[in-house]
Amino acid sequence: MLLMRMELYDEATVEHGIAADLAPGIAGYRFAHAIGLYQIGDEVKAKRLLQGLIRKYPNYNEAKAALAAILWGQGELAAAEDQYLAAVSSNSKLSSIAYVRSLLWTPLLVERYDQFKNIQVQHMTSR
Repeated sequence: MLLMRMELYDEATVEHGIAADLAPGIAGYRFAHAIGLYQIGDEVKAKRLLQGLIRKYPNYNEAKAALAAILWGQGELAAAEDQYLAAVSSNSKLSSIAYVRSLLWTPLLVERYDQFKNIQVQHMTSR
């Protein structure tokens, strides 16, 4: 995570990928690899990794929230909302952008999540 904090996303993504391969049972490494991939522009692989994590660890709410941001960015609005609602129904802290920032997500993912949440709040209040 040090490389992520230093904003060395390419290097961090490689390191997290290696860590995830060496310790496949530690979901946090795979998650960090996925969000790093998203930051450096590999949305397809990031999305696939997060979907795999959620299949393997159905209670991994942080992965669901991150996937919601990616899905929203790709125009998959209904799927994004489903992932978001599943995540926040189990961990209401994920509804707070300040909390998400404290999780050390990458800037692009935080930005996308914030945009998604703003649109979702507008959508819910216009009903």
